[in-house]
Amino acid sequence: MRIAHVIPLIRLPRAMDGFDYAVPQECIETIRAGTFVAIPFRSSIVAGLVVGMLDGNTTKLKQIIRALPLFYADMRAQWQFFEWFAREYSVSQATALKTLLPAFPKSFLSGKIARRRAESSVPLHEYGDLHLSDCSVIHSDTEAPVTIISPETLQEKWSAYASLIKESLSRNSRIVIIFPTIHDAELFVPVARSNAGDCQTLLFHSGLSEGTLFYRWLELFSSGPACIIGTRMALCAPVHAVDTIIIDQAEGVEHIQHDMNPRFDSRRCATRIGLAACARVFLCSTAPRIEDRALYPIQGSASKHSVPIACVNLHDELRKSSTDIFITEPLIRAIEQCHAAKRGVFLFCNRTGRGSMAICNECGHIYSCPHCAKELKPFSVPPRLSCEDCKFSQPLNARCPRCSSVQIKYAGLGIEKIARTLMRFFPSTPIRELSAHESHAPFAASIHRKDERDAQALTQSIIVGTSYAISACSELFSDCGLVGVIHADPFLSVSDVRLLEHQWQTLAKLKFFAQSFNARMLIQAFDTSSNFIRTFLNNEYASFADAESEQRKRGGWPPYAKSIHLLYRPGARVPPEERRKSINDVIGYFSSPAKDPRCSLFLHRPLRKMKQPTVYEAVIRIARVDGQDDVPPSLREYLAHLPNDWLVDSEPLFF
Repeated sequence: MRIAHVIPLIRLPRAMDGFDYAVPQECIETIRAGTFVAIPFRSSIVAGLVVGMLDGNTTKLKQIIRALPLFYADMRAQWQFFEWFAREYSVSQATALKTLLPAFPKSFLSGKIARRRAESSVPLHEYGDLHLSDCSVIHSDTEAPVTIISPETLQEKWSAYASLIKESLSRNSRIVIIFPTIHDAELFVPVARSNAGDCQTLLFHSGLSEGTLFYRWLELFSSGPACIIGTRMALCAPVHAVDTIIIDQAEGVEHIQHDMNPRFDSRRCATRIGLAACARVFLCSTAPRIEDRALYPIQGSASKHSVPIACVNLHDELRKSSTDIFITEPLIRAIEQCHAAKRGVFLFCNRTGRGSMAICNECGHIYSCPHCAKELKPFSVPPRLSCEDCKFSQPLNARCPRCSSVQIKYAGLGIEKIARTLMRFFPSTPIRELSAHESHAPFAASIHRKDERDAQALTQSIIVGTSYAISACSELFSDCGLVGVIHADPFLSVSDVRLLEHQWQTLAKLKFFAQSFNARMLIQAFDTSSNFIRTFLNNEYASFADAESEQRKRGGWPPYAKSIHLLYRPGARVPPEERRKSINDVIGYFSSPAKDPRCSLFLHRPLRKMKQPTVYEAVIRIARVDGQDDVPPSLREYLAHLPNDWLVDSEPLFF
């Protein structure tokens, strides 16, 4: 009898790879490696992917319920990607499939929907009895056919995308374009459709219903050339016939899925798909990541022309003391000139609220979170003191726990404080705030609609916004004549080695939009002679990146080392003795001489004050050696057998 090794599309522990099922007699000619099937699992029916076939005794095995009318045409390439994903992010193969593929509707599993055989140019029986061991995984990152492109304007970027779409579809192939946000993906759909001709243009993102996602994914098994647009969800596209992959805004942290398990990076996944499918991969970025610059060639640069940037020294303005410290005279004049030309103004400050902290005016007590000890940030709408990490909040007029005073002053920057100050200088001008805060959602929605009345309001107003406005409301820049940065000096962080790079990239995005819509740009800084400000004003990102890369080389940070973040989140019923044993086992392994010499335990600490379930964290640093895998095989084997209470984050944002 025939036996099929099936990976169910459910979340399973790391140690479980799949299960054997008996193949019904009527399905022997239909089921092969790469076929999707409906299988019994516990008390329910779930979807599964057949990854191997063999002969054996089926007496004690459950039987496959039915073969589903779709299969992977190129199972070798597809399985290379799935197996790499599970191996790279230390999850089971079942969890990898559950993460990357859409949910199967019950009506499809039950066979109520008429079956449609997926048409393919590759015969179903070409690979015969393919099994897991037949699919070798490629380990080297540097072999990926990746190119970095650096457009100067939005029009130039979309023109490059349109050319790649036409080129791929003319070869009867598919192109996948991955955007960092749903909003960016939806904005590009009309451009893609105008260049795709008669070929399909399919949109994938998490905002769609499960049924819509599934049936769009199902179309990819029977359609020919197509343009696939989306966020990380676009990774579900079958690798068969994929010719080109584009990662838009490749420097953005939004490409990392960092709030669920597994935590993965769509950029690394795209390069692996490129390897498996022999497809071209393009990373589009105005300021490419330092890690990408070290690995891939750059096509084009932002040195042909650049928007003129005015720079205001805040120290000089402070000596004049004629205006507010951050609302300087040059900024006021630039706003007045912009309004005279009937264009809008966008002022950037990446700080929400009325300030960065609340301080008692009587005794100097700083209001802090009782759970994580972080300073509470004041907000006016609603009037609360809130912790941005653990979401604790208390009334804005809460009494000081030290002296019982209700007199509070707000220190630091915040878009609410800037907006209140601007009202003194421009009392008749509408001043709006824009951030990810829920109170700003109606204004963001009006920008997305952009009817005639809203467009006229934007040209007569001043918008003070955070980085949310850059990523989620980029349409507002088309009406702006001035893009200003309130405080351009970099903020440093011990826990985020990429923070300086991220801030440079944020300024580069602002310059990108200013250049795209012929707007002026003005930045304000205390230290205008710093390397950070100097390289930005002179449009010398390569110089900044080289200096930053040298700093990381001395400190042993990416791209010269890889970091893995381990988070211990035991269940509530796990006894304290078992928790201590699990933590001591991890520390003991990385402290023992038996571990790989490239690995070191950089940091380990308890997080008992956190309201979140994490109670312990450890950061592993791995020195990179040319020609070797990022993670040593012994460490991969160890991580693959960690208890499921440990979350393995191979793409940490910070520590």
